Amino acid sequence: MNTKIDEILVSTLHISPADITDQLTMSEVETWDSLQHMDLIASLEQAFGVEFTFEEIVSMQSVAEIKRVLQGKGVESDGTAWKEGDCHWRCKRLGTKRS
Repeated sequence: MNTKIDEILVSTLHISPADITDQLTMSEVETWDSLQHMDLIASLEQAFGVEFTFEEIVSMQSVAEIKRVLQGKGVESDGTAWKEGDCHWRCKRLGTKRS
């Protein structure tokens, strides 16, 4: 699946979309060094209108962890963001299910 998150990974890390899996880690990608990691973080923050904490930035060393952190900020794994006022956003924040 080619998502907004995948597109950011491809353009920032200069990798093939075919290489992207949830299990892909920073240590497996030659171009994913500490400098590229900060470029990736900045690209994700800009694309989704979020800010990451230091702890989140340090933890985001795999595609799965990136998706987990983004989901905690209201971004689905397909790259769609919940917006305040959306049922998805309210349900996520209130811990309820959609009706």
